[in-house]
Amino acid sequence: MTSQLRVDSTGKQLTGSETDDLPPQTRAQRKTQHVQLATLCWTLFLAGWNDGTVGPLLPRIQQSYHVGYTIVSLVFVFQCLGCFLGALANIPLTPKYGFGKLMLVGSTCQMIAYSLQASGAPVSCVRSCWFRQWIWTGHAGRTSQRLRRQHDL
Repeated sequence: MTSQLRVDSTGKQLTGSETDDLPPQTRAQRKTQHVQLATLCWTLFLAGWNDGTVGPLLPRIQQSYHVGYTIVSLVFVFQCLGCFLGALANIPLTPKYGFGKLMLVGSTCQMIAYSLQASGAPVSCVRSCWFRQWIWTGHAGRTSQRLRRQHDL
């Protein structure tokens, strides 16, 4: 018989006699767990893809906007500043507005930022979009901060 990892509603791992009281998991519960895990893995894959595409695009950004490496490298500076400020702002905003509202606003702002970047806007607008995009990435909420740390590793 294989042992399964069981956790309570707070996320604490249950061991030994604590798991004896629990009813066995149904097929639907196991299926839901697999879908949730696959969704988590796909999300982290896409987050890594998003973060990793900027570097290879630098020569194309330089060519399209006719700017030097110094100006293009500000993309990384604005990404860093945006993520840092977003994480700091996350502390007071999540309790005030709630996780769901911040996720909705953050997703909408990221969609707008990506649309402006894809439209070929001026380089100052693109830098501004990257800054705003990363501010909202920093607003991912307390729940996903653990996931962000895993992604950053």
